[in-house]
Amino acid sequence: MVFFCLFLISSCKKNDDTPETVQASQPKDPYPADSAINISTSTVLSWSFPDAEGYDNLRYDLRFGTVNPPFYVTYYLEYPNFQLVGLEKNSTYYWSVTARTESWSYFVNGPTWSFTTNDSVTGNILFQDDFENYQPNTFPASGGWIANAGASNNIVSDSVFHSSHQSFKITGNKDYPDCYRRIPVFPIVTYLEVWIKTPSDIIPSDGGLFCIAIRDYFAITFNCSQQTINYDVGDYWGGASIELEKFIPGLWYKINLKFDKVDMKITCSINDIQKYQSDLLPDDPPPALDFCCYSKALKKDVYLDDLKIWYE
Repeated sequence: MVFFCLFLISSCKKNDDTPETVQASQPKDPYPADSAINISTSTVLSWSFPDAEGYDNLRYDLRFGTVNPPFYVTYYLEYPNFQLVGLEKNSTYYWSVTARTESWSYFVNGPTWSFTTNDSVTGNILFQDDFENYQPNTFPASGGWIANAGASNNIVSDSVFHSSHQSFKITGNKDYPDCYRRIPVFPIVTYLEVWIKTPSDIIPSDGGLFCIAIRDYFAITFNCSQQTINYDVGDYWGGASIELEKFIPGLWYKINLKFDKVDMKITCSINDIQKYQSDLLPDDPPPALDFCCYSKALKKDVYLDDLKIWYE
């Protein structure tokens, strides 16, 4: 049995006096990415429609199923996302979206996408990646990762890894070629875990840093000049920076974060030891939807592995 519930994120409605017009563009940016594997049996489908801002009464019809083409599951969706719960393990699912006006005066059918679930049943994983399902020495685009620039500097490595056989290598570059993974939703209580291996050959005079961040909200930085792990509040440049501990170059570090919008707390742990907790203020901006990583550690290789984001 597969259960479905709608997860509301953002509205596409315009003022009532906006003309109903739909141009010939298609839904795109699917999550999970087309042909993605190792997807949780509970996941959120999301997509974008390039010209949505120009439409009045825009709606989405969703087809979903284990056959291709998929059958209709639901229609008249006002938001570009849909929560799936209770999918079968190790199964391939197909889905597509039609963007249309409420009156069906205009409509655009999107392509058919697919993904394959993993062999574990969980209702809480938003995203996880152990980087095992990519070709070595390539950027992991098939897993939904996006490179703003410098994809050649951010590749899957089979020579250094925390578990299994591969990790994500980020090579420092002066142009800050960050890459990111879109998170489709950010629930009330959200957890993040990632392992990071710092360069073994850095010295304080190297300068630069490696950073993971939820865009425009927080950052964990490895400062090579001071060899400290810092928590940077707010936008990762310009906010308050709090030193959490010294780090030893060349070791793996486990970073855990908890965002609790019930108790209004944010907590950071390193190697399972809590290092920082702070209040979330009612007027704090909500976490953005991009998990980012980048390096300016003077062409030193930093490794990411076993990334997981989940919720209660």
